[in-house]
Amino acid sequence: MTNDQTEIRYPRLIKRIQAALIDSFIFVFFLYGFSSVLIDIEIYGGFKAASFALAIMILEPVLVWKTGGTIGHHSLGLRIQHKQTGRNLSLMLAVVRFLIKLPLGLVSFFFVLLTKRRQAIHDILVNSLVTIKNPGERGHLEGESERVFYNPAFKYPKWYRRIVVMVFYLVASFILFAIILPFFFSEACLLRNVCTPAENMFESIIGVAMLGVFGLVIYLGWSGRLFGARRHSRTE
Repeated sequence: MTNDQTEIRYPRLIKRIQAALIDSFIFVFFLYGFSSVLIDIEIYGGFKAASFALAIMILEPVLVWKTGGTIGHHSLGLRIQHKQTGRNLSLMLAVVRFLIKLPLGLVSFFFVLLTKRRQAIHDILVNSLVTIKNPGERGHLEGESERVFYNPAFKYPKWYRRIVVMVFYLVASFILFAIILPFFFSEACLLRNVCTPAENMFESIIGVAMLGVFGLVIYLGWSGRLFGARRHSRTE
C-alpha cells in the first residue's frame, strides 16, 4: 500500500513476547483468584476443570474472535487478523491458534524472525497476522514492513515440508541431548535433584545450548538449508 496510514506494519519479536508475558501474568492472576472463588463455593473435580477451561477460552480465543486480540495485544496496540480478509479470526481458528501456541511456547515465536510477514508457527497454521493497529498515529510508522526473505534465485520447498523436516531435526536433537546428559551428571543429581554447584552451572549452559541448537535448526530449516527440505537453484 502506498498510504503510510494504511500500510500494514508488523510488531517486532520483543513486542510479541511482551504481549505473551502480559497475558501469562493475567492468566496466573485470574486463575488464582478464580480458583479461590471456586473453592469458596465448593466446586471441585470435573466442574472445576471445566470452569478453568472456559475461563481460559474466554481470556484468549473468545477475545481474539470478538475483539481482534488478547488483553496483552490490545495494551501494546496490536491486532490479530486473518491474512486474506483482514477481519478478526473465526472462533474455530482462534481456538486452533491457541491450542497450537500453548504447547509450542517460545519455539513458535522463533518463526517471527524467519517469515515474510513475521508470523509465528501458530499464525502460519491458521493464516493469521499480528499487526500494528495504528502505525502512523504518532507521525511516524511503527513496527516493521514485510520482510524480503526468499532469494528469488532459489526455489523453496513447501512450508509444510520444511516444518516436518524441522520437527524431525528438533526431536532428534532433543533425543541426542537426552542420551548425552546422563554422562555429565551424578546419579544423585539425575534421580534426586541433589546437584553440585558445578552441575547446576553446567545445566544452565546445556539449557542455553539447547535453545541455540533449536534456534539454528529452525533458521536453517525455514530458509531451506536442511537435508530433506533444501532449496534449489532455479537454474538447476
